[in-house]
Amino acid sequence: MSPLNRVSLVFLSLVLFFLSSPSFAEWPVPRHDPALSGVADASGVIRSPTIAWTFDTRGDQALFEVTLKTGERNPKYRFKELRDPDYFQKNQAAWGRTPEKHSMSPDGSVQFSGHGMNEQIADFLPDVPGLEKFSMRSQAGTGDELARGQLFKYENGKEELVWETEEIHTHYAPLVLRADATGDGTDEIVMALHYRIFVFDPKTGETLMWMRYHDFRNYGFFGAENLDDDPQLEFITIGDFSSHIDVLKSDGKELSVIWRKDIESNIDRKKKIVRPGPDPIRDLDNDGRFEIVFNFHNEHEDNLWHTVAWDALTGEVVFDWPGVYLNGIHDLDGDGVDELFLSKTQGLYVPKFSSVEIARYREGRKQTLWDLESGQFPLLDQVDFPKNRATGATLGAQTVPTIDWNGDGVQDFCVFRKTPYGTTVFEGYSYFDNGFDKAWYIELPRDFPAEVLAVQSDPEMGGPKVLVSLDVPRVRPEERVAFVVEDAELNLVSQRKVDGQIWTQLSTEPRIGKLGA
Repeated sequence: MSPLNRVSLVFLSLVLFFLSSPSFAEWPVPRHDPALSGVADASGVIRSPTIAWTFDTRGDQALFEVTLKTGERNPKYRFKELRDPDYFQKNQAAWGRTPEKHSMSPDGSVQFSGHGMNEQIADFLPDVPGLEKFSMRSQAGTGDELARGQLFKYENGKEELVWETEEIHTHYAPLVLRADATGDGTDEIVMALHYRIFVFDPKTGETLMWMRYHDFRNYGFFGAENLDDDPQLEFITIGDFSSHIDVLKSDGKELSVIWRKDIESNIDRKKKIVRPGPDPIRDLDNDGRFEIVFNFHNEHEDNLWHTVAWDALTGEVVFDWPGVYLNGIHDLDGDGVDELFLSKTQGLYVPKFSSVEIARYREGRKQTLWDLESGQFPLLDQVDFPKNRATGATLGAQTVPTIDWNGDGVQDFCVFRKTPYGTTVFEGYSYFDNGFDKAWYIELPRDFPAEVLAVQSDPEMGGPKVLVSLDVPRVRPEERVAFVVEDAELNLVSQRKVDGQIWTQLSTEPRIGKLGA
């Protein structure tokens, strides 16, 4: 080959390489199919296409009701047909998974179920029949866009605007509370949004107080609590987007900062993560002083989750437990000392199964009450929040559900446990004299992933009981799947089809009736 031909060949190869390579900012896609359509670019010769075979990519999900029943049993179930597929949708209220209903008008013609984090529903106007709703006119207002808070009343089935606040600029996802910020014995409307807190008169919408106290965004958690001995409230913001903690004081006329902790202002390449739960303001050890407690990742650049508590009035660290992730906080026995549900971790990822424990903070140290080598606490979103708590934090509503198994007023719990031979056990524990006894036990079939959907303690609603979902693998219709059950009873209440996540698969040699590689 002549030198000229060699140069031409090299040049042509380079041209073809660059033409086939992704351009700047283009996302490289295998098979050069950005739409993931599964359709090849090549021309076919099929003139009359027909469907050779189909494959249902949906999976089966079975819902079981777990109740107490003394004795051992080995029930077997066939998962061959659908059974009441809308069961959970129809029975969410009975399982306590729907927000509180509000009858807004005296005749009951207008009803709301719950409210958003940027709303509050209450009898703001005592002289007006029914309830009123405060909300921001828009969820977001940036730059020149302005928004107002609005109060609505409801009569004869109609919504009527009562008042609007002043124009408010630069906000997104505001958090709204009801709290007595002025100390006059009635609740005001208190709102946290970008770097500010506002206090509004609920009768007129007048701004009674406001303060800009940092340059961060207040996405996350917002709460009000009387942290000290005087009658005035304190306000706590925990930002999980641009990360910070702030504690402010109201003297009835003005707001002031007690203490602040700036964690990380960067929002696009975060190195530290803040995870407050639904109620991070707690008197953990019942000593009369509140703590602010939540999960904090990589504060010390160790790539570990820490469960950290700060003194709510001073900002001093009360404890810092490395390598554990806080799943929930409950005062199980009502003695005023909280129990903390913890999972052990070794990095950013919180594994599905890990060593878990229930601990207290008492007498200046951590006291472990119960632990399990390979467990998983069920997690549910808290449905309703008290008037002085609001959250928009990531996973901010998530907590460990509790249930009263024996009607003694003490809260108990459930846990999933991985056995040494690969199966999963679902079991309930009851709290007795600072310890826990196993109340019941269910060994699930292998490869049937399980999840708790709801718990119900109220005997009038059929409690105590737990609703568990099982992902059912493809089994033969005639196959009977066995469970091992002790001191509990399983009732199959629903079987339904659920959609899964599907990836496009291409095959050059499809085989009839089988998935292509």
